[in-house]
Amino acid sequence: MALDIVFLMAELIFLAFSAYIQFILYKKWLDDNNRIDIYIIIYFIVLQINSIYLIIQKATEITLVVGEALTLTRLFVLFIVTTQLQIFLYVVGDERFYTLPHIFSIFLVINLIIADIGIYIFLYTFILDIFLLLLLILLGHRNQSGMIITLGFFIFLYGVSSSFTATVILFGSLFKIFAAIIFTIGILGYVEKYFFVDEEHEKAVKSTWISKLVDEKK
Repeated sequence: MALDIVFLMAELIFLAFSAYIQFILYKKWLDDNNRIDIYIIIYFIVLQINSIYLIIQKATEITLVVGEALTLTRLFVLFIVTTQLQIFLYVVGDERFYTLPHIFSIFLVINLIIADIGIYIFLYTFILDIFLLLLLILLGHRNQSGMIITLGFFIFLYGVSSSFTATVILFGSLFKIFAAIIFTIGILGYVEKYFFVDEEHEKAVKSTWISKLVDEKK
């Protein structure tokens, strides 16, 4: 009973964090009109629906199964992964593959109805989360975007939380909170402030320092 209460509190904290993230992204979108902000807001709506479903499932202990192994939990996992891929494809600007995540997810849904391929779903999401983590870190570093870097960490940690949800559900909820904190740090601009070198500022400092040396020599 105590663990159930802690789980509920952890999920509610994650929902509160995700709502705060959406609020910041919405304000950011009003300033820069960048569609990536809207895509991430939609992504978090999907995550919020998943959290609400987990709370209801924990309270009722009812699991709906379609066919051999298609459950709502697995359906949400595929929906979340599809949304993550859509965001990544938008970030890299490759419109040729926009429909590919949807096609692949539909293929997996059909296969889950026919047979229990849960292990393949796990491998697919795990490999994809690592892939997105590495690529988003590279993209974020190249563009000096803390939001993109921490989005990569968020996606990976949320994927880890989903793995825990299948075994120790409380650990999954705590991992989600940790992931949300990291992403919040990213969208608030702390990564740019404390980890990226401001080249313009550095040039100005060097220029001032050189000028002082020249003056001293005179």
